[in-house]
Amino acid sequence: MSTCSVENCKNECFEQEDKCILHCEKDNWYEIKDNKKDWSKSTDEIKLFWEKIQKDIRGIDYYIPRENDEYQLELSLNELKKYEGVIFPFFQDCKENNYCNFSTCSYEDTNEESSINIFGLNNVEFIECHFLDIADFSQYNVFRPIKFEECHFHKGIPYENHMEFYKCHFYKNDIDLINRTFKFHLFFKDCKNIGKLNLKNSTVNGSASFRGSNFSEVDFEKTTFEDISVFTEATFHNNVNFKYTTFAKLALFRKTDFKKTVNFEDSIFKEEANFLDMTANMANRETARIIKNSFEQQNNIIEANRFYALEMEKREEELDKDIKSGKNIVDWLIFKAHAISSNHSQDSVLPILWILNIALFYSMSISTFYHNNVLAFISALFMMSFLFSKTTLLKIMLLANFLVFYFLSYINSDYLTDKINPFSIMTSKEPINFGLLLFKITIAYLIYQFIVSVRQNTRRK
Repeated sequence: MSTCSVENCKNECFEQEDKCILHCEKDNWYEIKDNKKDWSKSTDEIKLFWEKIQKDIRGIDYYIPRENDEYQLELSLNELKKYEGVIFPFFQDCKENNYCNFSTCSYEDTNEESSINIFGLNNVEFIECHFLDIADFSQYNVFRPIKFEECHFHKGIPYENHMEFYKCHFYKNDIDLINRTFKFHLFFKDCKNIGKLNLKNSTVNGSASFRGSNFSEVDFEKTTFEDISVFTEATFHNNVNFKYTTFAKLALFRKTDFKKTVNFEDSIFKEEANFLDMTANMANRETARIIKNSFEQQNNIIEANRFYALEMEKREEELDKDIKSGKNIVDWLIFKAHAISSNHSQDSVLPILWILNIALFYSMSISTFYHNNVLAFISALFMMSFLFSKTTLLKIMLLANFLVFYFLSYINSDYLTDKINPFSIMTSKEPINFGLLLFKITIAYLIYQFIVSVRQNTRRK
């Protein structure tokens, strides 16, 4: 059996024809009934052809007909859909505008990369289809993007420009989009188990959406998003670095879940970005500063203050490295005092607990009773042992310290209150010594931290 004479067609010819079943003349294959073509009389001939070519199915491309192959658009291929372990697609819905819907079809058992050729169609959708081998759509000519909805790509798919993925499953297969220019959009919506997405040295001229999708790993190096980019509710399981990435328009990171760290240090945001309810660890201080600045521009002061605190934490980490080499000692002391006293003005409870404990410590240390002096020494050691603990643990320990030593020392509450008042020295006859002066300065500083921390979460810009 010879090969079809039509250029680029590998199908075998039908009987004595020099063209295959797709390209041979078909005027005598149908009848006109009710002003429509009836292909039923040719069903046996078409079925016979497919039975013959299935003897060597490996290497045969799945072929979706050209627009002028009307017979195949009108003929149901249900009875032809399975041969030699290969399930062929069949048209469930073909309309006048050449819209083709392939539903619940499988493509399998080739042990080679399966090429699916699509020519001259306006709309193509694959719904709930399983691609058990690599599905290569490199040979296609369609007028609108190919839509994949709830499809399963068991061995991956070489991505082409005109593709949209909705609720698809990728079984942790990688997708390489290196050195690409996407003239239209880039859609991965609510997709599951994507392996590594390589989007490097590429430009997306249309909108880009990764909404609700799940990525094991991503690489966005040197990528430009010319239109809106949506990362809302997406999940990234590894560190994400938007290195030299440009967001020319609105970038949405609302409720995005970065399981590890996110890095915007070398990113460029030309317009507004939304980071509300984003979950992530900051890779560096600059990332926290960029997000803080975005909230400040939107007058969202509460969220801006939260990322201000994260910015300060990263600054502390930098100073911790400097202190090991003997640099920035004064800056390190100031930052540590700021963090311990109020968590960088973000915690209003912490300075109150410090005020109570320091006032109690001072009262016990100047007491005429020896056992109170001993209690003051023990209390100081206890507080120092938890000085660099996490904020929550530090608050618990400070509260416990105050309650225990307050009841053991029998310090009068009125006396303690008078010591807390930074202006009490003006109305008393108590002489000012260096210890008292240092105590009053400390109390005044903590009261200031309390006022600032309350204002940080209530003020309007």
